[in-house]
Amino acid sequence: GMFHMKNKKGKPRCFKTIKHPEKLWDEVEDHLKSAQWYSQSYGDYVLVEAVNQSIDLTIEAIGRERFELALDKYKEMKKLVDKECASTAVFPCDKDGNPQVEESKKSCYSGDQGCGYPCIDVLFADKNSTMI
Repeated sequence: GMFHMKNKKGKPRCFKTIKHPEKLWDEVEDHLKSAQWYSQSYGDYVLVEAVNQSIDLTIEAIGRERFELALDKYKEMKKLVDKECASTAVFPCDKDGNPQVEESKKSCYSGDQGCGYPCIDVLFADKNSTMI
């Protein structure tokens, strides 16, 4: 994939993202298992646990069945958006890594966020839609 970034002179440049390797280097794996890493990241682990508990309690308060129905509806809508709108989104960088910032401004909210929203707006414009 590509992403958009401006250099110091303000000219848009595209940089290729690097796919995460299947296996981490042994040194990295060792560091991520170390007491030092755990102690430096402890706050993050506590936060993740608190968020998970909050989500679980929210689902319990809503009701598991109601939550599952809403989640299924969301997944169905996402599938429809992917099918109908993915090919219409214009990102700040094209597939070859060339900037297309002006073109993407009509497709994205800001930078590379929300690209494809005009198609999604049209797709769900009908308030009487059975999808919503």
